[in-house]
Amino acid sequence: MSAKKAHPILRCDSSRFAFLRARLYNNVMSVIAIPKALRERLGDAATDDFIKVISDAGLDTRKDLATKEDVFMLKQDLLKVELNLKGDIAKVREDVAKVEIRLNENISKVREDVAKMSGEMVLLKWILGAVMAGIISLIVRAFFMH
Repeated sequence: MSAKKAHPILRCDSSRFAFLRARLYNNVMSVIAIPKALRERLGDAATDDFIKVISDAGLDTRKDLATKEDVFMLKQDLLKVELNLKGDIAKVREDVAKVEIRLNENISKVREDVAKMSGEMVLLKWILGAVMAGIISLIVRAFFMH
């Protein structure tokens, strides 16, 4: 059983890492560093399989962590949302002011109508009193003044 030889570019015998392997995962080139002691203990075939498992599981990338650029973009987005909200709040305040003006106009119209009806009710009371007095006088004349 022969062990697969890695491409010379993918091998590194530095003091810090004895073995570096690059693998294309989700269109991102990631470098998996295996310490020399672990690589020697596992062997080339097991090391290649271990690297494959790590890459397939997605453990070789830190795509779920936020970068400074992500935080900066988030801040920019939040500023945009804040400006939009401020504009929307200003529009709502303007709309509330307009509705308040219309409401006050309608309330004043209702008050005028109530005042007119109150005057008409007084007039109706006087008319009703006069009619009742006329009817009572007719009844008294018809039955009591013969």
